[in-house]
Amino acid sequence: MAPIGASVIAGVFIFGVGMQLGGDCGSGTLFTVGGGSTCMTVTLIGFIAGSAHLPWRIEQPKIAAASLYGEMD
Repeated sequence: MAPIGASVIAGVFIFGVGMQLGGDCGSGTLFTVGGGSTCMTVTLIGFIAGSAHLPWRIEQPKIAAASLYGEMD
């Protein structure tokens, strides 16, 4: 469980756009780059750049954590 905030919503949107532009999923990107595709290297660099902002995103405003499974004891 993790709290949901503006950074999560923005990150989901940016991730979706990036995957559409890159034409692959996260594991597919690694597989394609490993196979020698230089075009997918741009998508991989985007993954790396996005992960560099994690400490900043954690500090952004958020709502309480929720579970789709019900209350956790």
